Amino acid sequence: MSTAILYYSYSGKTKALAEAEAEKRSARLFEVKEARRYSPLGSVLCGCPAARMQKIPALLSPVPDVRRYDKVVVMAPIWAGYPAPVFNAIISSLMRGTNVDILLVSASGDSSKSKGKVLEFIEQYGLKVGAYHDIKAP
Repeated sequence: MSTAILYYSYSGKTKALAEAEAEKRSARLFEVKEARRYSPLGSVLCGCPAARMQKIPALLSPVPDVRRYDKVVVMAPIWAGYPAPVFNAIISSLMRGTNVDILLVSASGDSSKSKGKVLEFIEQYGLKVGAYHDIKAP
């Protein structure tokens, strides 16, 4: 089974976890970046509210075409209880019917308060969620 991992990392913690996940699954790794990176203060003042409102930011380059993969994993950090805005851009770019596993990274390892809204967001784009896991960042 071929697997693609699409991830966004602001601080590098999600990147390290995505690399470990790619090695464990023998997966192809794709980093997705926003067109305009938030400053540390901007990530709190603008990024966190954008995450809570499930905004879709512009990306530096298009999300890779992952149609040839059997499994797609999307990884992102949690900001203010929701996945970082780049997560929303990734989800909105995938082809309807794509099977995705969601791995969300946070200091607490708990995104349960937003899980329902995140799943609704994913489902509105016609994606099928196979697994949804929270990962506690080291």
